Amino acid sequence: EALLQTGEHHVLLISKPQPTPTRALICVSAGAPGKDDVLFAGRLVRHLGAQATVLTVLPETGDQALWQERAERFLAGSINTLELLGVPAQSRLRAGPVAAQVQEEWNSGAYDLLVLGSPLPDREGHIALDGVVGQLIKIAQDCPVLIVRSNAKEL
Repeated sequence: EALLQTGEHHVLLISKPQPTPTRALICVSAGAPGKDDVLFAGRLVRHLGAQATVLTVLPETGDQALWQERAERFLAGSINTLELLGVPAQSRLRAGPVAAQVQEEWNSGAYDLLVLGSPLPDREGHIALDGVVGQLIKIAQDCPVLIVRSNAKEL
């Protein structure tokens, strides 16, 4: 949290020396901040020569058909963006509790880089990692975790 408070930069957490990542799991929600996350992560993944999987988890409440349609369009756009960058990519759409769904995908995919969007700041500008992002950082303790800061402001 302290690193995220010092500026509008991205943060790469690495717990120990390791090989260059080859399979990135980019976890994003459908929306403007997610587009920024995919674009930045895609540029990094391209430089690493890695592949990417873009994951979106549908909310548990609300109009599921509407959320699914929006998420599918978002994922198609994300794959298009990554392919334009020269990154081999695929998408995954899951439903259920976000942290549990990301952990299931992480465990099933042999990923070695986890990309997460930073939570949006509160009214005072503070970014807290005590929610879903904090939970997800723990699932990849032995792998790099990239926290991407979006310039977009979600309504």
